[in-house]
Amino acid sequence: MSPTAPPNDSVALREELVELRQQVALLSVIIDELREELSWLTRNGLPPHADAAPSPVLRRMALDPCADDWRERLAIARGEPVVAPPASSPTQPATPGKPPPGKLFSTPGDQPKLF
Repeated sequence: MSPTAPPNDSVALREELVELRQQVALLSVIIDELREELSWLTRNGLPPHADAAPSPVLRRMALDPCADDWRERLAIARGEPVVAPPASSPTQPATPGKPPPGKLFSTPGDQPKLF
């Protein structure tokens, strides 16, 4: 047995190493992007999301689904769309139980007794 690989095996090995190098580089980029997203999330919290619209509810339908007027016999309750509350200003976050920025206590009576 010779200690070196045959020429065709070394070419295939080189190709595999190049592909592996590209995959590792791609994984490195993906991990960096995930790290950036996670650091943003830990600094800023979850972004507000709009509530989903209510799902329609089937109240009544035709006894015979093959009837010509089956669409007219459907009774569907669609519900009212949910209106999202207005977004708070970026300078004054509206966090319940948290005093506004620049103030240690929200009201004068909130100061704890030190002694």
